This record gives sequence, C-alpha cells and structure tokens, in this order.
Amino acid sequence: MLRWGTVIAVRTTAPARVRVQTGEIQTDWIAWLERRAGPNGRTWHAPGKGEQVLLACPDGDISQAVIIGSTSQDAYPQPASSEDVDRTTYPDGSVVEFNHATSTLSVHAGKGQVIVNCQQAEVHASAAVVLDSPTVHATGSVMADGNVSAGTGATGTFTTGTGQVVSVERGSVTNIY
Repeated sequence: MLRWGTVIAVRTTAPARVRVQTGEIQTDWIAWLERRAGPNGRTWHAPGKGEQVLLACPDGDISQAVIIGSTSQDAYPQPASSEDVDRTTYPDGSVVEFNHATSTLSVHAGKGQVIVNCQQAEVHASAAVVLDSPTVHATGSVMADGNVSAGTGATGTFTTGTGQVVSVERGSVTNIY
C-alpha cells in the first residue's frame, strides 16, 4: 500500500530515520530510500521537516513503511522546469545544475564558498579560463608557459623562465634585474 505523508521529525544519528504524519497516523522512526547505499557509492540527502513524501507500506503495515520519494508542493516548488536540466537547490540559494542539452555543469554557492580538497587539480579549457574576482590569492609558485598580460593597475614582482626578475607598478615595468 502507498500513502502520502509529511515529515514531522528527523533523526540524523545512525541509524538515521524520520517520523511521518499520514492522515491521523504518526509513524514510528522509519527509513528513506537513497540513490545509492552500497560498496560502489553512497549518497546522503535527509528529508526535511515539512517535506511531502510517499510511503510504501509492505502488506499495508505502516510499521514497515519506508519513504520511497517526495514531491514538490506550494511551500517547496520544483527547482527547474526543463527536461534538459538536473538541478539541486539548497536552502541558502546554492544550486548544482547539469544541463545535458548544452553539456554545462554549473555550481552556484549562494551565500557560502566552494572548497576543493585534492592532491592535484587540473582545469583543461579549449577556449579560455576566466577568473572574475576582486582578489586571486595563490600560496606557492605560480607558473605560466605562455604570455602573461597585466592591466594598468597591476603591481607586483614576476620572475621569468630565464631567472630575470621584473617589477611592475600600476601596469608599468619599473625594474628588470
């Protein structure tokens, strides 16, 4: 049997469970389905209070219920309206989206930041990499195999591949040694 309900409590400690109000019935702590939960990958996306969910109740027994999905509602409308887009929207406005028609992956950190921790990161772009930020901070060496241009406000010291040190102040070379 299938029943609609609304999440009324969430417990995230193991084993994670939720309670659901369905009609006049409140469930005990029950599980929800995840996209993956095995050796080849695990996902975590806990339901939230107020989320409208669909319960599967084996043999009609609500004590065995499991949440098999959720649905959009007026309070929490669908985050996209294109069949080409897979999108996850978070409470702070952050969005992770993949548009398979344009092969574009977008990450928008609402009020937060994007942190990548890894041993080595590479960006390969056939046209350009654009950094649009008031400040770009690098700890360690920055190397370029090609031309480096600086705008009229650029200030700093650069070392060429042959070991020459070039000083630039407000876009003009002030010293080469």
